[in-house]
Amino acid sequence: MSASNVKLIMQPEIYYQVHRLVHSISHDPNLYEDLLQEASLCFWRAQATHPGQKTSWYRQRCRFSIYGYLGAGRSVDSLKHRAATCPNGDPEPPEPADDHNLLQEICTRDAFAELMRHLGPEERETLRLLGEEWTAREIARKLHVSHVAIVLRRRHIAATALRLGIGL
Repeated sequence: MSASNVKLIMQPEIYYQVHRLVHSISHDPNLYEDLLQEASLCFWRAQATHPGQKTSWYRQRCRFSIYGYLGAGRSVDSLKHRAATCPNGDPEPPEPADDHNLLQEICTRDAFAELMRHLGPEERETLRLLGEEWTAREIARKLHVSHVAIVLRRRHIAATALRLGIGL
């Protein structure tokens, strides 16, 4: 693979096209960064595994990958999207407002506690920071690990939750 192929995603025009692709799929600012990271990673992987394709082929592959990502519901940082129901940003569920929601709150707390028991310390810290609305890149900088490591942790948390029957 030539050096120019390795740096294709780093070219400003290609990077701009990936941004436009993600923007055409979602205007949600919370989801935008995650999808942009997934699309960039997909573009890079597709280029590494299928060198020599046209740029449009890589973009189309990224588009399908993003739709698959969204369809699989793998975004474990959805905790940060519940800001309306969790005003302090903690990953802990809010206090119940009335008796009608009491059972739901108890079930939510039990599910969250069960998930935390099945996670290692790194995943628990990652989940806590995601609950505080940190982005994957911010978490990676804070914990001194790569962004890809945080993405893999998020996927591990999601897989653990699915295995336990917890929908995120």
